Amino acid sequence: QPELVLGRQPKRELSSEIRKEIVSALLWELKDATVEGKFRSGVLSTVANTFHVHTSTIRRIWSRALSNFQDPNIRAFRASPLKTKCGRKLKWNHDEVREAVKAIPLNHKRTLRDLSTALGIPLTTLHRMKDGDDRVIMPCTIALKPALTDIHKIARVLFACSKIDPIDLHFRDFYDYVHIDEKWFFISEKALRLYIAVDEDLPDRTCQNKDHILKVMFLTAIARPRFDIDGNCTFDGKIGLFPFVDYLPARRSSTSHPRGAMVTTPFSVTKIKYREFLVEKVVPAIKAKWPDRNRTIVIQHDGAPAHISTNDLEFVASATAGIWNIKLELQPPKSPDVNVLDLSFFRALQAAQWRRTHANTIDGLIQQVMEAFADFDPRKIDYGFLTLQCCLDDILKTNGNNNYKIKHMGKEALLRMGLLPKRIAASESALEAFNAFRDYPFSWGDNNAIGDNDAIGDDNAIGDDNEQREPLQMIQQQEV
Repeated sequence: QPELVLGRQPKRELSSEIRKEIVSALLWELKDATVEGKFRSGVLSTVANTFHVHTSTIRRIWSRALSNFQDPNIRAFRASPLKTKCGRKLKWNHDEVREAVKAIPLNHKRTLRDLSTALGIPLTTLHRMKDGDDRVIMPCTIALKPALTDIHKIARVLFACSKIDPIDLHFRDFYDYVHIDEKWFFISEKALRLYIAVDEDLPDRTCQNKDHILKVMFLTAIARPRFDIDGNCTFDGKIGLFPFVDYLPARRSSTSHPRGAMVTTPFSVTKIKYREFLVEKVVPAIKAKWPDRNRTIVIQHDGAPAHISTNDLEFVASATAGIWNIKLELQPPKSPDVNVLDLSFFRALQAAQWRRTHANTIDGLIQQVMEAFADFDPRKIDYGFLTLQCCLDDILKTNGNNNYKIKHMGKEALLRMGLLPKRIAASESALEAFNAFRDYPFSWGDNNAIGDNDAIGDDNAIGDDNEQREPLQMIQQQEV
């Protein structure tokens, strides 16, 4: 860099705040002026010395302020005329780059380097287009979703229609529902993303086989929480979290236990085990924790092969004993977005479990998950049921498809303002589908109705061909 000449200061551009302070100081001096609109002698020099600028700079700023004040279209002080003129001109038009990006195939947009090559734009320039208010590109993740047939879409539409109150055209509040499902909880994730100090050493993470990370399956049951008028939680909605494990004597000795010691052993879920957990764990937990006088409760689950039918004799006998009337309801096939657990709860609970102290054993993993479940915020569970209502609305608007984006309601802000709703009103597009299909009852029972692992009911669950043909044609006409 060239050496600075002694006695000469580099020219600096005054910020908008400093220019406004200079104008404010000059306006303050005008109140003591002997002649209206004229400064006293020495005022300009004093202000110039205060802000370490030349008096000509003060005169220039003041003359610009006067012209702005006298202009009827402005009547205010614009701090700097260079705001829209400063900086070098853009070599690449952002709107044109956006259109070019849209035309590039997905397989050429996996990395910034691939996209740079396809656009012919330098990598560093493209990287700058990723940030700022006028950004051109943004990172995103495209998740795989279940492939839906027309029969699946019919099931989803009619399921969503059954959740609308025909009187006030709002979705149900789901206060009489319990959602249950199974999930594998892993002791650690394969790739751990962290923020560390620049000079911090990364810890070593090892395992025997990264494709066989220690895991345990849990059966989870949650209901919608209850809150009083002051926002205090009166029922947290946590019915129970039950691990599918047995406690068996060890067959051989190891470094962690001797032979014959009782060890925790996971097992596979079968129809017999699933029925046992429902009858001996889920139903008693519902009866012990249910906060309402209404004893008619619906347990919603998917149609996995290991799940029992809705009219299973042993379950019905346990669920209808006494004053209770607990029913099973199968959700549509290939529809994890209609169950709060798959929609939001499981992912949040898994993340909360990973934030806890690292565990090395099955017992430690179970303790981690149980603690995360106990500490989970009930308000977030309530948010999940509101999101579920939004998803049901989107299912109707898209004629049973799953290619919609989950809307953001701003629930935290609505809660602070006291405007958080308990029920969502069905949109006009959703009501069109509701009015078209409300007269077509649709029931589903045992598994393997459609032949996939998440299928619905028995052979007669979806009706005969004549009953299906008209709803199917209506969906196809609406899509056209």
